[in-house]
Amino acid sequence: MSNQLTVIVDNRAEKPYQKEHGFSLLIEWNGKRILFDTAQGKAFFHNAELLGISLEQLDALILSHGHYDHGGNLAAVLEKNPHMPVYAHPDCVIDRYSLHKDGKIVPVNLSEKDRKALLSHPEESLHWCREAEEVFPGLWFSGSIPRIHEDEDTGGSFFLEKEMVHTDSIPDDISICLEYEDHLSLICGCCHAGVRNTIDRVQAIRNQKSVEFLMGGFHLVHAGEKRISDTISFIDDHQIRRIIPAHCTGELAMKRFKQELSGKVSFGLAGLKLPL
Repeated sequence: MSNQLTVIVDNRAEKPYQKEHGFSLLIEWNGKRILFDTAQGKAFFHNAELLGISLEQLDALILSHGHYDHGGNLAAVLEKNPHMPVYAHPDCVIDRYSLHKDGKIVPVNLSEKDRKALLSHPEESLHWCREAEEVFPGLWFSGSIPRIHEDEDTGGSFFLEKEMVHTDSIPDDISICLEYEDHLSLICGCCHAGVRNTIDRVQAIRNQKSVEFLMGGFHLVHAGEKRISDTISFIDDHQIRRIIPAHCTGELAMKRFKQELSGKVSFGLAGLKLPL
């Protein structure tokens, strides 16, 4: 029985797959099929069909956080899987906004349709988790990630209301940890909590095992040179063997990763299949 990760949606794609600003993965782990995020729009269904992924045959859904580009097709997926276990942080359903460079404040929360579908999912199948939880043997929901490295901000100007009174620290940001006998693999959605904080978190909950595989959105798209450098140094110091930046990592950070972690880095791409 082989374990495998398939990228359904990413910001990058090559034909015949479609790209969009969104993220979704299928994780096949010890015979279980776990959907991690549901991207934003039509690319999700187009790519899933091309990949031969049956959206009616899922064993669990894990939501990385409550942004539209990660939970944009929740209603459709839950309709196909009305009793599927769902794991999410309870703050994923709150209202939230982002201030763009042009000065516009725009909503970035889950759509009302997707939020309603999540909240009306059967109570016995809906797992609201603030702390770490083992979803299946060896597959962990990280729970909220402490912000120990204070320079790791959320990666943008996020607020809880249009008036921009209270900043949104995105406490619902979580990642998935896969546990092996002597090491861990870490799969991030957007990593608003920061790569360093997230690595520290999964090592803390799983006996300080080394992280050997790191994949996902690292949300360095708005990061300055110092934070990118500090992140790369941290990853290098931890001797992570395979790194796959995706989604919101940003072009500058991706370029630096490729230059400075030569031989360890490849990029996320819709349709990509990776052994785990």
